[in-house]
Amino acid sequence: SDVALRVAMASGHVHRSPSRGVWRAALAVALLGGGRSVSGIVRAGGSLPALARIRPSSRLLGRSRVLATAASTGGSLEPPVGPLPVAGPQRQRPLWPCADDLDRRILALALPATLNLAIFPLAGLVDVYWVGRIGDARMLAGMGAANQVFSTLFWLIAFLPSVTTPRVADAIGRGDRELAARRVCEALALAALLGLLGFFLVQGFPKQLLQIVASSDSEIFTAALPYLRARSLSFVPALLSAVAFSAFRADMDAITPLIITLLSNSLNCVLTPLFIFKAGMGVSGAGLATALSEVVSCALFISLLVRKRVLRLGLLRGVTRKTAVELFQAGGAVQLRSLSIQAAFLYVARTVTRMDTSGVAAAAHQITLQFWQLGGIALLATSTAASVIIPALRAKSEAEGGGEAAAACAADRLLIWGGVMGTILGGMLLMLLPFAALLSPLPEVQRAARPLAVFAAALQPFVGVVFAGEGVMQGLNCFGAIAKLTAFGAISMVLSLKLLSPLGLTGVWLSFFVFNIARLVGVLLHHRRSGPLAGASRAGDLAVK
Repeated sequence: SDVALRVAMASGHVHRSPSRGVWRAALAVALLGGGRSVSGIVRAGGSLPALARIRPSSRLLGRSRVLATAASTGGSLEPPVGPLPVAGPQRQRPLWPCADDLDRRILALALPATLNLAIFPLAGLVDVYWVGRIGDARMLAGMGAANQVFSTLFWLIAFLPSVTTPRVADAIGRGDRELAARRVCEALALAALLGLLGFFLVQGFPKQLLQIVASSDSEIFTAALPYLRARSLSFVPALLSAVAFSAFRADMDAITPLIITLLSNSLNCVLTPLFIFKAGMGVSGAGLATALSEVVSCALFISLLVRKRVLRLGLLRGVTRKTAVELFQAGGAVQLRSLSIQAAFLYVARTVTRMDTSGVAAAAHQITLQFWQLGGIALLATSTAASVIIPALRAKSEAEGGGEAAAACAADRLLIWGGVMGTILGGMLLMLLPFAALLSPLPEVQRAARPLAVFAAALQPFVGVVFAGEGVMQGLNCFGAIAKLTAFGAISMVLSLKLLSPLGLTGVWLSFFVFNIARLVGVLLHHRRSGPLAGASRAGDLAVK
């Protein structure tokens, strides 16, 4: 019946003679679907919007072609020309990228975010380069161990940015800017408290934390300790910057964070060699330079939020215990996800640092990890785009181009974009492989790192799809599902590393493959089988074909 009505309305007769066209279409509906559809049209006064709202009937679609033509042409039973629309909820866009407005929207968010996120591992590569210039593999290994401890603690308490983006995007999608500002201020207030907690933990128990990954009597431990203390100064500003970044991306502004990140990390690149060599601080100088760059980034973000009247003292004072509990409950699944990842990576770091006392294996692993993160963090751009686009589309009505079907279409396209971007980045990393030797002057480290970088490049297509899928899940507020599949991946990674540890660093990076393949399977199953968009996705299959 829906096909009959839409074909009738598509003809010129309905518009030229509304009353006659409506009743002819109503006759077709009465013959196909019964009197209820006709009575609905009568109650609506025979309006065309009422016709458009009639739900499809799956019966007698072949007869609907003929009757629709008869209704719209005054009785001729010639078959219509061209394909007919597919009834029911459907994707209204092609599955593959086709340079339409959805692609433009994805790229408008993803490309600046890619540049933004790529700055962090690039700055990390600069740190690796200058610490490598010291000429001692144990210094590089110590920095890697300290960074792993810092990252583990930071991401365990940094659940707020992941929760903030969909909450703020939802408020903006509703047109409620005041609610969006209140949610940003709530996240910033809690971020300051959590950042202070992380800072005091590292300053109070640095040795106990480092013993998780390195032996206390090793020279790697000795090199890592001052770096970790200096790096901990960035806890509060880094967490505040991350929340502010999430607020800007929820408003679909990826350019402002890009400029701020570029300025702050450029400062880091300038200060790192000065502190290491000119000031004679050694590896701890790299940690201090990173902390100062985070302070500058935080100051710029906060000043902009104040200027935009998003950050206001009254809203900061309005944070209640109930709000804090809600954020912690929403962030509980994010924390579980972070705990799973960081526990697995801590186990990897512990395994690598204890492979040999010379630090060669740990230094090679650190170089490869920077290359992998260079691609992986850049691929988080698709996750960023997904976490903004999906809730924004679901908050809109179908008349505004939103709804479940539109969100399902966007999710499919984002997954494809993740795979495409991962393949491109993997190829770029392979081209950069000859430059990996610049990160350490030690030939033994260069030889150990070269084959591992190939593993890092080959992982990128899988990581791209995983990150896009997790971004979709964040946009759907499916944080519990993300936590479960991440925990499954982390357990698979640790078990595979136990089996593959006799292979040395090769076994370590094979376990990375297991980790990402397990997450990939979970993401695809959630998207097609168990997630909120699974029904809309299946309903659109015929339209896609």
